[in-house]
Amino acid sequence: MVSVYDWNSDPAFDRRLYPLSNARAAEMVAAGQGVLITLPNGRLAIRKCQPREPEPENVRESAAATPFSKVPNPLRKPSALHYQVPACGDHRVSWLNRFMLPQVSG
Repeated sequence: MVSVYDWNSDPAFDRRLYPLSNARAAEMVAAGQGVLITLPNGRLAIRKCQPREPEPENVRESAAATPFSKVPNPLRKPSALHYQVPACGDHRVSWLNRFMLPQVSG
């Protein structure tokens, strides 16, 4: 078992992050995710590499200034439903019947 330490920790004072098997530790070092170090007691350990900040790809500075400049297509947006809503407390029968009775055309 090989101990894994964080990139900014000191193995002489700090606790390990987690243990790894020897095979997985060799894969981690081969992938460049960490480097082998020797502890004061003579055992091998891995120190993780410092994380890199991701580089933005294909980012234009002018794109951030106008993120919502696209006009929506009116054909793809359904028309809003507009209907009359009675005032609170309006209990007139003629108003209620306008919405409750089916409309017969003809």
